[in-house]
Amino acid sequence: MDHTDAYVSALTAAVENFNRFYIRIPTRERLSFTTLSVLDTLAAADGPLRLTELTRTEQLSQPGLTQLVSRLERDGLVERRPDPTDRRATLVRLTAAGRRVGRSRHDDRVRHLAPLVARLSPADRTALARALPVLGRLVELDREAEDNQPSVKLSGTVEAVPAAEPETRRRDADRTRKCLLEAAFDEFSTRGFAGARVGEIAERAGVNKQLITYYFGGKAGLYRALQRQWLDREAEFADPDAPIAELVLRYLHHMLADPRGVRLAVWRALSDAAPIPPSTAESDLATTRARQDRGEVAADLDPAAFQLAVIGMVAAPVLLPDMVRDLFGIEPRTMEFEERYGEQLRRILAHLATAENPEGEDE
Repeated sequence: MDHTDAYVSALTAAVENFNRFYIRIPTRERLSFTTLSVLDTLAAADGPLRLTELTRTEQLSQPGLTQLVSRLERDGLVERRPDPTDRRATLVRLTAAGRRVGRSRHDDRVRHLAPLVARLSPADRTALARALPVLGRLVELDREAEDNQPSVKLSGTVEAVPAAEPETRRRDADRTRKCLLEAAFDEFSTRGFAGARVGEIAERAGVNKQLITYYFGGKAGLYRALQRQWLDREAEFADPDAPIAELVLRYLHHMLADPRGVRLAVWRALSDAAPIPPSTAESDLATTRARQDRGEVAADLDPAAFQLAVIGMVAAPVLLPDMVRDLFGIEPRTMEFEERYGEQLRRILAHLATAENPEGEDE
């Protein structure tokens, strides 16, 4: 890999890491990523778009996109009308309500990012400001390349791009799987495994429900894939060698940013129908014992009890949001609460590292 390749690879990794955090910033609008992508595309367009254009930009099947647009129209977020230049074609555009969704998400993200940017050093803020025009130029270059993509003229006025290359088909398949997993996360965390419907998952993802069987082997396979995806995400931030307080605060941040994982666990506890995830108890307890050996956790504490208590402390704001509002007087999914509660968790864990045996208790 030459210097340019290494630079582009580092840029790609940085954008991917930021995007994983950015797309999960808490917002008031709970919509699937596929739905938001369509709304964002329509918002960025100069005018209404044809269904065929959306099919290409969103990389969805025509039936899947039609189902999604129909649902958005029922919700009052888009409207359809015949194309005056071709009565066979349909134009889609945002309604005022659809535009409000986009503005609301933008405002929510600004409120979340502003205090984080404020914590950067002056030099970092200057570097960030200088990078913004360059990132915008990359977007422009991509659009120019897309506009210059060659097409093949067919009969009449219809044009089509050449047949997709294997790499393009692979990317389309990856996108479909990601859309299905994201839609499944929404559906399973809202209704549980037993109450979830594959048809609703497919509609959320904007694809044919037969693709769930094709890619995952059915509802149970999709649920297991979701469990594996969570373990993969967890591995990205759950460094067993990180200080216990730092690790717990990472879990708190991720659970507040995306509470669906906690809700999924609650549904699984309420129903025996869901596939059981692979157990990590043995490795988790071994990690806690190692922390006891290092003096991070008091030696007299039961590792299993400690593990359960910490999980409870981290999950409590998601499970008991009303109690958070009553006790703290603020919303649980805000930066103010995360910082205030996180600092208290840090102090609690510091006390647990120095606990002593109760008087008279044997070693």
